[in-house]
Parts: sequence; C-alpha cells; structure tokens
Amino acid sequence: VVRIRTVRRQGNGFGFDLHSEDCYDIEYGKNNKNATTNLRYRHKNVDVFGMVNYWDWNDINEQTPHQWTYFKSGDDIKVLDQDVLGFRNEWYGKSLNYNLGVNWQISDNHSVGVRVDKHDKLDGYSSMEGQTIISEYLMSAPSATKKSDSHSYQYSDDSEPYNVEGNAYYNGRVGKLGIDFNLDFMTKKSDDKNNVDLFDADTRSTIDTK
Repeated sequence: VVRIRTVRRQGNGFGFDLHSEDCYDIEYGKNNKNATTNLRYRHKNVDVFGMVNYWDWNDINEQTPHQWTYFKSGDDIKVLDQDVLGFRNEWYGKSLNYNLGVNWQISDNHSVGVRVDKHDKLDGYSSMEGQTIISEYLMSAPSATKKSDSHSYQYSDDSEPYNVEGNAYYNGRVGKLGIDFNLDFMTKKSDDKNNVDLFDADTRSTIDTK
C-alpha cells in the first residue's frame, strides 16, 4: 500500500514589508528621508509583486580651499595665490520610484514574467556660490601684489518627465530545445536648466552670465 499525502505550496496569499529611515545633519539641520513599501501576492503558480519608494535628499557642503601655484619668471618666481572664501554647494531633490511585475510558472518546463519600473523625479536643484581672491606677485617683491576679487553663483534645476524601464522573459523547453528569452526596454527624458553668474566682488558688475 502506497499512501500519498499532498502538501499545499507554501507562501500563498498576501505579504508586505515597510522600511523607512531618516538621516539628520546636525551641523546644517538638514534631513535625508527614505521610505519603501514592498507588496507581494501569490496564488498557486502566479506571483504578483510591486514596490513604492520615496526619497528626499537635502545636503550642503562648505569649503575654504587655498591654492598656491609657482611659475619660473626669468631669475625670479611668480606666485599665483588663489583663496576661495566661503564656498558653498547645496543639493536638493525629491523622487518617487515604483515597480509592478508578475511571474507565472506555467509548468515545470515553461515560465514567463514581466516587470516594469518607473522613476519620477518630483523636484531637484543644485547651487554653488563662492568668492575667490586671486593674488599675483613675484617672490622677490611680494608687496607689489596684483589682486582680483570675484564672486560666482551657479544654479541648476533638473527634472525627469518620464523614466521607464522593464524586462520580459520566457524560460522553457520544447523537446530537447531549451529557450531562454529576455527582452529589456528603457525610455528616459530629462530637462536641465543651468545658470552661471560671475561678477566683480568690489564693483558688483557682471563679468559673465550663461
């Protein structure tokens, strides 16, 4: 006598998980937030899954670099002294990312599936601002200094109206022939606007604008 006992496939039904985090910059009082939700549903040989992710990025970087460059000028040495005062760089952005997909195990020899990912950049910009003092003099006569003082500001604004990518596959076997088919696709569009202002720090007159 052979007794056969069937066991229900594990994992049928609905499942989900949540994850979130928040990184806080104590010095500048800025937050980087991130939250993700994963959803899953399985019924017999079909798996359906999806994900939603939101992030909010806000960072600041400040530097005060100082650079000296030396050139040989006849029997003397020319010095180019570049001092950057209060250089500040800031980034900010918000985005939503989500996907949806399905896997179907048709039989032991056949399975198909598809997954689509979409990325929406809701808002984003970056800015750089700093004042630069450049001094030029000879080592033998450092008091005879020629100076230039300039202030620069750069701003960029970017967005992604649409950004979609995905994959479709089929794995199977027909007789002795094994088939592994994968199709990837992607479409993306981005808009960037940049503006650069450079002006004399003493006279406040514009030197260059783009």
